[in-house]
Parts: sequence; structure tokens; C-alpha cells
Amino acid sequence: MPGTRRQPLQSPSGATLARVEPLIQSTTLWECHTDGSFTRRGGWSSRSAQAGPGRATEEVDGAAAESMPWMAGDGQSRPGVTLTVPMSAHGGTSRWLVTLGLRCAPDQPAALELWAPDSPFDVTLAWRTGWYSPVARPLAALSKLTRLLPGAGLPGLALELGSPAYFGRLESTDLFARSHCAQQIGLHHGLAIPVAGGTAVLAVMSGRAAPLAHRVEIAFAEGDDLRVVSGHCTQDGNLGLTGSFMPRAASQMVQALATDAPSLSIAPPGPHAARAVLVWPFQFGRGRRVAMALWL
Repeated sequence: MPGTRRQPLQSPSGATLARVEPLIQSTTLWECHTDGSFTRRGGWSSRSAQAGPGRATEEVDGAAAESMPWMAGDGQSRPGVTLTVPMSAHGGTSRWLVTLGLRCAPDQPAALELWAPDSPFDVTLAWRTGWYSPVARPLAALSKLTRLLPGAGLPGLALELGSPAYFGRLESTDLFARSHCAQQIGLHHGLAIPVAGGTAVLAVMSGRAAPLAHRVEIAFAEGDDLRVVSGHCTQDGNLGLTGSFMPRAASQMVQALATDAPSLSIAPPGPHAARAVLVWPFQFGRGRRVAMALWL
């Protein structure tokens, strides 16, 4: 069969877009049953639409047992880490976990951090563990000394909201408590995700040249409508508050919120470079229904 050439990406205006390689390179969805077994419900990677482990790994078992994210460093030539995150419950009979594979070039800044209070009676977030690409390691020393109140910094904002929070321009915003360090090492994109039932926060950061995903959409449900409140797109830039704007992954988000279950779908061909869409619902009992879509 003759080969086909990949055409250069174009924006809706017709301008040619530079192809970017996001930090998140693969994902696998797992359903955890009451008997402790796991079922793989889908997987994707930048190399294959069906990539990812076919059976649960030690990281999946550990994350399910402790209800906290697990990180496993990748020893390959390019800096990388495998992250397994417990997700929300579904109907009280099963839980969901997602495995994300993060990878970047050696000279690109990237960081993954877990923040949580030191005790159930403490509201201050402290650094618990993390992974850093070689050029981002100066952030580790600063993070270990940092304490964040709810609403302060990227992790603190996600904790206060009980929903994901996206920051662009980490190196220049006063909302990011470590912006000076971010400027020095080149961090630009930041995404904080509540985990462990909203009691801890996972923060993912990357440089301008390697966004977290091709597109990040965070939307609140208001009746039958979805309102995009923040996010980022490699074509459109930062997605601010856009009123009653229906996100591109609207139907998948609505389904995720209705079932309280994540979903992974292969993206249809289009002007974007994304090949899969991961939707993650958040409902932590604060009267707010939020869904996040990652276009990978």
C-alpha cells in the first residue's frame, strides 16, 4: 500500500502551525472492582492508538490501595515519568484510575508535584513528592520549603475550588508563588488537579515549547449548559472565561458528569494535532460539577 504524507497543520485562518509535542504522551484508563481486580477500559499513546499496559502494574495496585497518586521514573534516554492517579467513585461499586505517561526532551523544563496537608487537621499544603526534568530541578529545592494556604498559588487555588486550575505564563503571574524560579528555568504552563477526594493536589508544569496537551478545557456545568472557565490551546492560546461557550468535547463532558466516570475517545481528524480526548469529571460534594478535557 503506498504511503501517505502528513500534511502540515493549519489554523482555521489557514496559517501553517508548528507541530508541537505535548508533555503527556500516553494514557490508560483502569476500572477498579470491589474484589480488587482491574479492567483496562482504553489506552492511547503518541505511537499507537492501542498502546499502554494490558494488565494492571505495581503502580496501579499501589495507587488503588493508598488512594493517592503514584509516580515511577522512566529510565529511557528522554526524561519521563509514569503517573497513576485514582479518580472519582462510580456508583459506589467501582473506582477509576488513569495512568499518564509524561516525556520531554532533556533540555525542556517539566515538573510533576504532589501537594497535601501534613495532617487531616491542617489546611496548609506541603510538598510531598515530585519528579523534575534535569533543567527544572532547581524548582524542587524551593518547593520543599514552600507552604501554600488554600487559594494561594496554583495548588492552593485548585484545593480551594475543588476543581482543576490552569495557569498560563507561570513565569510572570503574581498568582504563582514561585514565578521567579519558573522564569529562571523556563516554566510556562501549569495545571493543578485535586486528587484523593479533594484533599490533595497534583501539579503538572511545562515549558512554552512543550504544552501539557494540545488543548486543555475546564468547564463548569450550569444546568444543561457548560461554561469554559479556563484552559489552553496550542492554536488559540489561553482560554479565559468565555460565557456560555460549549467546549469542543461538550458531549463527552456531559456524559462523564452524568455517569461520574472518565472516558477516553480517539479524536476525529481535524486541523488540530490531537489524536485522543481524555475527559475527567470532578464532583467533591461542593455543589459544583466540573469536567476537564485533555486533547492529547
